[in-house]
Amino acid sequence: MYKFGEDAFRQIEKDNLEKVIQKYENAVISTGGGTPCFFNNIQLMNSSGLTIYLEVDTPILVNRLMNSKNDRPLVWGKTKADLTEYAKNLLLKRNEFYSQAKYKINGKNLTVENILRLIKSEL
Repeated sequence: MYKFGEDAFRQIEKDNLEKVIQKYENAVISTGGGTPCFFNNIQLMNSSGLTIYLEVDTPILVNRLMNSKNDRPLVWGKTKADLTEYAKNLLLKRNEFYSQAKYKINGKNLTVENILRLIKSEL
């Protein structure tokens, strides 16, 4: 992403998603927030397994972005106010894709145990 831009990053992301899905029959794949929103990724993910959208409120998302913004080129140099506006707009755009996940879980107080319980109940 740093060197070749977002378009190249998204293509590499798609290619790797396809490879992982083809290689592993039973795998847990934790994607970045943009992964389901490009190409046919959400359809691919839904046709290959159980998809879960871990929904969080904007303030929680902003705090997570603030804590990891050095690792995220799309949010470099943004203030908390900038990130709040950015997150609101991004969620509006991406909700079309996120809403296609087979399950939606409130991620505010989510634990790994709760996620595992859901996955096991669906297998």
